[in-house]
Amino acid sequence: MVPEGKKRPLLNLVKSSTRHFYLEELDETEDPYVVDGTRYLWGLICRERFLGVTSLTRRSLDLDVIGVDWSFGGARLWSRGYARLQRNPRQVQVLYLDGDFMISVEGDLNQSFSVYTKSDQWLARTQRLKRGLRLLGSYTPKVRSLVKRIVMRKPEPEPTAPQDDMELRDFIMLQRQESGKSLKMLKFGMVSSVDNPWEGEEDPFVHLTADERQELIKILSVKEIE
Repeated sequence: MVPEGKKRPLLNLVKSSTRHFYLEELDETEDPYVVDGTRYLWGLICRERFLGVTSLTRRSLDLDVIGVDWSFGGARLWSRGYARLQRNPRQVQVLYLDGDFMISVEGDLNQSFSVYTKSDQWLARTQRLKRGLRLLGSYTPKVRSLVKRIVMRKPEPEPTAPQDDMELRDFIMLQRQESGKSLKMLKFGMVSSVDNPWEGEEDPFVHLTADERQELIKILSVKEIE
């Protein structure tokens, strides 16, 4: 069974942790998910935590725990699924990402950084030491402050036009004269955003379909439309 109470810290004497991302090449019935694996006593006891991906952007990954499995010697001993109200949502912020290297942090920037790679060269001890020395700068207060101000800065909301400008729009038709390169403009009028242009009895093309109107307007001159 799953160790409980005071027995659980004893398992932390020898353990290793992994995180696997399953975001693509899934079955039709599968949704993107992440598996956190923790192995104790050289893999004799293993706990796998399954997290569903609720949101995925270029800067963050929103996860929610959906289940936990415990196994002993490769045989499953205990499994638990979490109802929606019992789940614990969390966010993984991506600090750096390229083809085979990612630095992320779960929660705020005061938590430990996680480094992921799929390059075989990272398995060599010398390469790990060199990369470890280069990554030490990421933990300095100066770099953390820079990350807070720039890397993790939320995008500013896009400016929106005033309500009056959004409700009233000009419908403009442009026609280039064949004899010259000058460009003439003709305003069809001001209408609200909820109304259709040419709506009403004054519509000269009321008997035509949308496609027929477009074809007719193309062959008319500005003077004829006026």
